Amino acid sequence: MDGTKFARGRASSRTLPPRPYARAARSAALDDLKRHARLRRIAQLLALLLSGACADLAIIDTDEKFEEQIMMTSHCWAVLFTSATRKEETEAALKMVESAAATVPGLTLAMADVDAVKAFASEFNVRKRMVPRLLLFNSRARMANVIKLGESTTWQGVQSELKDGLAENKDTDGEGRLQKLTLAIGSGKEEV
Repeated sequence: MDGTKFARGRASSRTLPPRPYARAARSAALDDLKRHARLRRIAQLLALLLSGACADLAIIDTDEKFEEQIMMTSHCWAVLFTSATRKEETEAALKMVESAAATVPGLTLAMADVDAVKAFASEFNVRKRMVPRLLLFNSRARMANVIKLGESTTWQGVQSELKDGLAENKDTDGEGRLQKLTLAIGSGKEEV
């Protein structure tokens, strides 16, 4: 409304003086709109996750929770390691991993920040400069398969690597989740 002519609701020759704070207020309002749009996109992604259209996503925020939910359970997990300092790469990787994991029945998806699970990030050699990084836990052994995520990686490529990594995992529980392999010592054949 800066510079608009008004007189009792009608245009006139009198011009209002420009307000010096108007530009700053508009800039702040635009920043708020951008922030709300970003939050709306995150909310839509979370709603999509919770609707069951994509794979379930567990948030692992402590080392104890990682040990209990990922390492000690009998279910197969794909864990996306992220960092708060690399949000753009993380958001893109999360969308791609979610799309791929949703097409692999029986796989459970989790996300862990390297700063929140420092012990496990160190154990599995995941550094901040390497994130986002996807690890597949498909056996009871304390090891994981690294699924490559790069700029040229597609969700179909991630899906293919996940399916290849889970090729030997045939058993499922009552809920349809894939069971981790148990490594046996010896030939695995029954001896008489």
